[in-house]
Amino acid sequence: MAMNKTELEFYLADLSVETYEELIVKICQILFGPATHGFVKGCDSGKDAVFRGTACNFPNVSYPWTGIIVIQAKHTSSPFVLISENRNFFNPGSITAILTKEAKKIWTLRNNGAITHYFLATNRRLTGGIEDRVIEYLAKESGLNATNIHIYDSL
Repeated sequence: MAMNKTELEFYLADLSVETYEELIVKICQILFGPATHGFVKGCDSGKDAVFRGTACNFPNVSYPWTGIIVIQAKHTSSPFVLISENRNFFNPGSITAILTKEAKKIWTLRNNGAITHYFLATNRRLTGGIEDRVIEYLAKESGLNATNIHIYDSL
Protein backbone atom coordinates (compact mmCIF):
# COMPACT_ATOMS: atom_id res chain seq x y z
CA MET A 1 0.00 0.00 0.00
CA ALA A 2 1.64 3.22 -1.15
CA MET A 3 1.27 6.42 0.79
CA ASN A 4 1.65 9.90 -0.57
CA LYS A 5 4.10 11.55 1.84
CA THR A 6 2.78 14.99 0.94
CA GLU A 7 -0.46 14.08 2.74
CA LEU A 8 1.37 14.06 6.07
CA GLU A 9 3.67 16.60 7.63
CA PHE A 10 6.07 13.75 8.33
CA TYR A 11 6.17 10.00 7.94
CA LEU A 12 6.76 8.33 11.32
CA ALA A 13 8.19 5.07 9.99
CA ASP A 14 11.01 7.06 8.38
CA LEU A 15 12.13 8.51 11.73
CA SER A 16 14.95 6.98 13.71
CA VAL A 17 14.10 5.51 17.10
CA GLU A 18 15.83 8.46 18.79
CA THR A 19 13.98 11.08 16.73
CA TYR A 20 10.65 9.33 17.38
CA GLU A 21 11.35 9.35 21.14
CA GLU A 22 12.21 13.06 20.99
CA LEU A 23 8.95 13.74 19.13
CA ILE A 24 6.95 11.84 21.77
CA VAL A 25 8.62 13.85 24.56
CA LYS A 26 7.62 17.08 22.78
CA ILE A 27 4.02 15.85 22.40
CA CYS A 28 3.94 14.86 26.08
CA GLN A 29 5.22 18.30 27.09
CA ILE A 30 2.03 19.66 25.53
CA LEU A 31 -0.25 16.99 27.01
CA PHE A 32 1.25 16.81 30.50
CA GLY A 33 3.38 19.92 30.91
CA PRO A 34 6.81 21.38 30.20
CA ALA A 35 8.33 19.44 33.11
CA THR A 36 8.10 16.26 30.99
CA HIS A 37 11.65 15.17 30.34
CA GLY A 38 13.27 12.37 28.38
CA PHE A 39 16.36 10.36 29.12
CA VAL A 40 19.54 9.73 27.18
CA LYS A 41 19.94 6.50 25.26
CA GLY A 42 20.68 3.48 27.42
CA CYS A 43 18.90 0.98 29.63
CA ASP A 44 15.62 2.82 30.19
CA SER A 45 14.12 0.51 32.85
CA GLY A 46 10.75 0.88 31.15
CA LYS A 47 10.66 4.62 30.71
CA ASP A 48 11.78 6.93 27.92
CA ALA A 49 10.40 10.01 29.66
CA VAL A 50 8.63 10.98 32.87
CA PHE A 51 6.33 13.70 34.18
CA ARG A 52 5.70 14.32 37.88
CA GLY A 53 2.76 16.48 38.94
CA THR A 54 -0.69 17.30 37.55
CA ALA A 55 -1.03 17.03 33.78
CA CYS A 56 -2.16 20.13 31.89
CA ASN A 57 -4.42 18.53 29.31
CA PHE A 58 -4.56 14.78 29.79
CA PRO A 59 -6.80 12.89 29.68
CA ASN A 60 -8.80 16.15 29.84
CA VAL A 61 -8.62 19.51 31.57
CA SER A 62 -11.40 18.71 34.05
CA TYR A 63 -9.90 15.45 35.35
CA PRO A 64 -6.16 15.46 34.64
CA TRP A 65 -3.81 12.67 35.60
CA THR A 66 -1.89 13.47 38.77
CA GLY A 67 1.20 11.63 39.96
CA ILE A 68 4.15 10.05 38.18
CA ILE A 69 3.45 9.53 34.49
CA VAL A 70 5.91 7.19 32.82
CA ILE A 71 6.15 7.54 29.06
CA GLN A 72 7.40 4.70 26.88
CA ALA A 73 7.93 5.13 23.13
CA LYS A 74 7.96 2.09 20.85
CA HIS A 75 8.88 2.80 17.23
CA THR A 76 8.80 0.57 14.16
CA SER A 77 10.26 1.34 10.76
CA SER A 78 7.55 -0.81 9.18
CA PRO A 79 4.70 1.43 8.01
CA PHE A 80 1.07 0.42 8.51
CA VAL A 81 1.79 -2.32 11.08
CA LEU A 82 -1.05 -3.05 13.47
CA ILE A 83 -0.26 -3.70 17.13
CA SER A 84 -1.97 -7.07 16.77
CA GLU A 85 -0.05 -8.09 13.62
CA ASN A 86 3.33 -8.50 15.22
CA ARG A 87 3.39 -11.40 17.69
CA ASN A 88 6.76 -10.14 18.95
CA PHE A 89 5.10 -6.92 20.11
CA PHE A 90 1.89 -8.08 21.82
CA ASN A 91 1.59 -11.76 22.62
CA PRO A 92 0.47 -12.54 26.19
CA GLY A 93 1.63 -16.15 25.79
CA SER A 94 5.22 -15.15 25.00
CA ILE A 95 7.83 -14.22 27.61
CA THR A 96 9.89 -12.51 24.90
CA ALA A 97 7.19 -10.24 23.44
CA ILE A 98 7.96 -6.54 23.82
CA LEU A 99 4.85 -5.72 25.89
CA THR A 100 5.44 -8.74 28.15
CA LYS A 101 8.86 -7.33 29.01
CA GLU A 102 7.41 -3.84 29.43
CA ALA A 103 4.73 -5.14 31.83
CA LYS A 104 7.45 -6.56 34.08
CA LYS A 105 9.24 -3.20 34.07
CA ILE A 106 5.98 -1.39 34.94
CA TRP A 107 5.42 -3.87 37.79
CA THR A 108 8.89 -3.06 39.18
CA LEU A 109 8.31 0.69 38.84
CA ARG A 110 4.94 0.37 40.62
CA ASN A 111 6.42 -1.68 43.46
CA ASN A 112 9.12 0.98 43.88
CA GLY A 113 6.56 3.81 43.97
CA ALA A 114 7.99 5.23 40.72
CA ILE A 115 4.79 5.18 38.61
CA THR A 116 1.10 5.99 38.93
CA HIS A 117 0.24 6.27 35.20
CA TYR A 118 1.63 4.64 32.06
CA PHE A 119 1.56 6.28 28.63
CA LEU A 120 2.62 3.99 25.79
CA ALA A 121 3.30 5.78 22.52
CA THR A 122 3.81 3.78 19.34
CA ASN A 123 3.58 4.34 15.62
CA ARG A 124 2.01 0.89 15.28
CA ARG A 125 -1.68 1.11 14.37
CA LEU A 126 -4.20 0.50 17.11
CA THR A 127 -7.60 -1.03 16.42
CA GLY A 128 -10.57 -0.72 18.76
CA GLY A 129 -10.63 -4.46 19.33
CA ILE A 130 -7.04 -4.72 20.51
CA GLU A 131 -6.87 -1.55 22.64
CA ASP A 132 -8.88 -3.00 25.54
CA ARG A 133 -6.96 -6.30 25.39
CA VAL A 134 -3.59 -4.55 25.60
CA ILE A 135 -4.67 -2.22 28.41
CA GLU A 136 -6.25 -5.08 30.39
CA TYR A 137 -3.10 -7.17 29.91
CA LEU A 138 -0.77 -4.38 31.05
CA ALA A 139 -3.02 -3.64 34.05
CA LYS A 140 -3.18 -7.29 35.10
CA GLU A 141 0.54 -7.89 34.73
CA SER A 142 1.72 -4.59 36.23
CA GLY A 143 -0.81 -3.97 38.98
CA LEU A 144 -1.71 -0.53 37.64
CA ASN A 145 -5.37 0.39 37.31
CA ALA A 146 -6.51 0.14 33.68
CA THR A 147 -7.77 3.74 33.81
CA ASN A 148 -4.16 4.80 34.49
CA ILE A 149 -2.88 3.28 31.25
CA HIS A 150 -3.16 4.90 27.84
CA ILE A 151 -1.98 3.79 24.40
CA TYR A 152 -1.20 6.58 21.97
CA ASP A 153 -0.87 5.32 18.41
CA SER A 154 0.74 8.34 16.84
CA LEU A 155 -0.62 8.09 13.33
